[in-house]
Amino acid sequence: MASVSTNGKGFRRLSFSSVEGKPQMTYLGKTPMKVCETIKTRVELLLVAKASNSTIDLETAKWLTSIAPTLRSKLAAKGLCEPQAEESKADAGTLQTFIETYITRRTDVGPRTIRNYRQSLNAIVAFFKADRLVASINAAEAKDFERHLKTAAARKVKSSTAEKDEGLGKNTYRRFLRDAKQFWKDGVERGLLQTNPFQGLKTVVGGDRSRDFHITGEMAAAVLEKCPDHEWRLLFALGRYGGLRIPCEIENLTWDDMLWDKGLFMVRSPKTKQHDGKEFRLVPMFEELRPHIDMAYQLAPEGEIYLLPNLRLQVNTRTMLAKIINRAGLKPWPKLWQNLRSSRATELRETFPAHVTTDWLGHSEAIAQKYYLQVTQEHIDKATGKTTRPTPETIGIHHPPRK
Repeated sequence: MASVSTNGKGFRRLSFSSVEGKPQMTYLGKTPMKVCETIKTRVELLLVAKASNSTIDLETAKWLTSIAPTLRSKLAAKGLCEPQAEESKADAGTLQTFIETYITRRTDVGPRTIRNYRQSLNAIVAFFKADRLVASINAAEAKDFERHLKTAAARKVKSSTAEKDEGLGKNTYRRFLRDAKQFWKDGVERGLLQTNPFQGLKTVVGGDRSRDFHITGEMAAAVLEKCPDHEWRLLFALGRYGGLRIPCEIENLTWDDMLWDKGLFMVRSPKTKQHDGKEFRLVPMFEELRPHIDMAYQLAPEGEIYLLPNLRLQVNTRTMLAKIINRAGLKPWPKLWQNLRSSRATELRETFPAHVTTDWLGHSEAIAQKYYLQVTQEHIDKATGKTTRPTPETIGIHHPPRK
């Protein structure tokens, strides 16, 4: 009853016959063929309903409410549906343009958040395709996207700590879904979209404690010994002994932030700057950290502003850190940078009160409990008073030999 054709420039055209038998054409632009096939099927169902003077099926009715206003207008002009009440001339357009426009508007967030938005954009576009009409994506396809993110196909870059058949980590794929929900919510609020297909998906990002790993002082010393230069030693020490968030908190760390006479340094945090009084915090020059700060200061060129001039804007330090850990004879641990901060938070809590450690590290007590504080092997050994597996001889019990 209907057919889709493509001209030499890639433009689609939907052809069909009206109930009266007159040929009709609707131009669909450079719409993906998969979307055109969906439109074709729905148009055929609309024609059947019109010819039999019956109501349209529920799925087609839902589809009509989800399509772009421009397509709805074209179908209404052909007598296939009623014009949308108070129809808006606005149109969300294609996926790439829609999300790029949203990111451009977000002048209220930091560069790290913008990078995260772009990662989400890349994941969404890789699955749905850049020229897909935003309004054509439905809730079922949003669930397909969620399932896709849990497969190995979603992982273009394999980290050193993930198996080849693993999908993205729960927090990573939920962040992509959360951002998608946010993009579509903005489209609904602007009147560009009728519904948000991601609305019903779980997008809460929480602490994945299964990937906790405590980096002991001995392990940290081994890694520091294999760092290629003083900047890498300082970067690692800032994470392990300063408890800084890397990379966002080292980008703008300057020598003017060093309060030498007080033994403190100022850390500006893009993550907390939107909260009053949390634009920066003061962190001690811990005794494990101070030698690396002093060395970097001695080797800094005349007039240098930043503590880490060569590493402060390096996008992916995880790859290099994994190589350094391998050189130290260790296996790269999960969440390479966050577990350094987590290890320091756990360590400091052994010596200092909660309100002191949270002030130094720049998070609340609730966040410390949820994301950072760990139960270490040292805690277990101290509680049990044992460091080795007991044997019958050590506890004075004789068992017959196992057969």
